[in-house]
This record gives sequence, C-alpha cells and structure tokens, in this order.
Amino acid sequence: MKGKTKDIDFVVDSCEDLPRIEEDLGFGYVRLLVDEAERRQAKHDIRTVEDVLIELLRNARDAQSKHILVAVSTFEDSLRRILVIDDGQGIPLGLHEKVFDSRVTSRLYNLIEDDYGVHGRGMALYAVKERSKEAMITASEEGKGTAVYVEIDLNELPQRKDQSTWPKIVCRKGFYEITQGPHNILRTLVEFYLRHPSLEIFVGSPAEVVATLRFLIDQGFFVETVFEPLGGANNAAELQKIAESFRLNISLRNAYRILKGEVAPVHSVREMVDLLAERKRPSLKPLIHLSDLKSLEKKIKKIISELGQKYFLSPVELKVTHRGKKLNISVTFEEIDNL
Repeated sequence: MKGKTKDIDFVVDSCEDLPRIEEDLGFGYVRLLVDEAERRQAKHDIRTVEDVLIELLRNARDAQSKHILVAVSTFEDSLRRILVIDDGQGIPLGLHEKVFDSRVTSRLYNLIEDDYGVHGRGMALYAVKERSKEAMITASEEGKGTAVYVEIDLNELPQRKDQSTWPKIVCRKGFYEITQGPHNILRTLVEFYLRHPSLEIFVGSPAEVVATLRFLIDQGFFVETVFEPLGGANNAAELQKIAESFRLNISLRNAYRILKGEVAPVHSVREMVDLLAERKRPSLKPLIHLSDLKSLEKKIKKIISELGQKYFLSPVELKVTHRGKKLNISVTFEEIDNL
C-alpha cells in the first residue's frame, strides 16, 4: 500500500504542471479553467487603438503566417476600422465566434512570452472585443488564412493624433533603429516587423489592400486561401462584392480603378524601412518583390554552379537582396578537391 500511495502522489504532483482545461472544443482549441487563465497573467491592458493592432498582429504571427495585410480607415472621424488579413493556419468555421470568448486559446502547451508580454492565455481576442464596438472573423477556414475585422469608437478608445507619419529610421552596424516619430499605427507595424523580419507586412486603405492582395495572388501567394477569389474577379461589381464580404469596403469607382491598375499595390513595411533608412521617397511602382528575388536567386545559383565547376569551386552561400533601386548579389565559394 505504501508503494501504491507513493505512485499516486507522484502522478498528482506531475499533473500539477499540466495546463487545466474546462472544455475541449476540438481542432486543437480548448477553453481554459478560470484559474489557469489567471495563471497566464489574466490582466490584459488595452489602452489605445495601437494596442488592439498589436494583439491582432501577434495572433497572425502565431498562426504561422508569412504575409499580413492591414487595411485601415476611419468613418465620420470617430470610428477607426481595422482589418487584419493573413495567410496562416486559419480558424475552423465553427469557432469564429468562440475565439472571442475569454480563456479560449489554440496554445494549450506552447505558451509564448514575447516583448509585448504573455500570449496564449485565451484573453487577447476577448480583450479586443471588450474594447471594440465590433469585432469579428469576416473570413477564415482551417488552413486557409484569416481576416479579423475590428471597429473602434475613438471616443472610447483613443489613437495617436498623427496617423500619417512614418517613423524616422537609421541603419547602424547593419541594424535598423527607430530614432523618432509618433507611436502611431505605422510605427507599431515597423516595430513589429523589426522584431519579426521574416514577415511580409503591408498597410494601406481598403482599396490599396485589395490591389495588393490581387498582386500577391498573381505572384503565387494566398493561393488556396479564402482570399483567392479576389484575384479572379474581372469586373468591378464582382470585385466590390467579394471585397465587401471580407469587410474591405470599396466603392464601385475604386473597384474599376483597381482593375485598370490605377490603384498600385503598396510597398511592404520591409521595403518602407529600407527606403526610410536611406531617406528616399517611395515611388509609385512596387519595388522588386520577394517572390521575384527568390526566382532570380534560383536562376543565378544555376549559372554560378556551372561557372564554378570550370574552376573547381562550389557556391556555399548565395544572397540576392535589394535596397531601394540597388540589387546586390553576394556569392561565397569553397574549393573542390579535384584529386
């Protein structure tokens, strides 16, 4: 009996470290017990519109997104509208409303603590909804990306007054540094990108985001996502209807302009950081896109490999990058033993 008691005590002690759940919702989503949510630092403080955006960006990042688009607009000067689109894991249809409940999370075991605090307590979207006039998933399916729409009453939750100014950036010893600028939506996006440079982040008006999404789909991104129909729309009425289904509200006139190419895709935050660091004004044309750089890199690698064989050299590292209008190609070789 003593041996059995020790075994039982061991099991109980071991289980104390396991997350405790109130309900298994399926698809990897669970509802945490109240004290478990509190253990994950329950107090969640959202004081500004920029704080809301940070939580939506963290959710997109945690969904293993590669691209994030942020559509921002205001209505009657008192309502801020934000739509965050990503190409991540997506949310199953049956959970579109439940993810806004408290203590609902998809991170049962892999809790994240980043520069913004603890993430994975099941409180982020709940807090966003509590501080917003409206918060909803406008489109998402498992494995097919997500669009989260938030409408905020600026009389209840303020934002920085200057929302049009990009921060000032310098490059020191190969690292970007923000030197000054208002802590607005644009700076929030730049700071988030600098923490997560592998992400391609875009920001613009709803019309600009539609144009950018169509450009990305044409480049082979966002395929097999809920947003792919945007790329196939070939008349203004159809494009407007599809866009509005995601809460990307655009006028029929802007839909025509997008189809005619009069609304250009926006620069990514990465491209903007490069331009800002070089103190250059962005052009209307998009810079070389990441997909084209990758394609160019493959072609150059083949040519370099063939050249290297003639001189018994093998390329061990190849980088193709660009800053502004300058394209940089860097190749590192190692000698091949020809004996």
